[in-house]
Amino acid sequence: MGVTHIPATFRHTCDGCGVSLDTSSKDRPKFWCSLILRRDAYDYHGCAVADGTREFLLCDVCADGAAAAVNAALASRRPALAQEGGRSDG
Repeated sequence: MGVTHIPATFRHTCDGCGVSLDTSSKDRPKFWCSLILRRDAYDYHGCAVADGTREFLLCDVCADGAAAAVNAALASRRPALAQEGGRSDG
């Protein structure tokens, strides 16, 4: 009778492109990124009723693309906010 040791394997899948990486650790793979958007979900009265947080696990390529997209979106908003004199949430 033989005994085969099969170590635990954790499969990490990128939420952007779908690429998978198998590792022996459940920690985030090296050079990958966790993108977390923390916010509340509101009802029609404006009361926070649930956690609207979104979490994404991104490979290095998708993480670079997401960082570039966030930087571009924020950079394009800065001139508009300066012209408006700041943001008003009414």
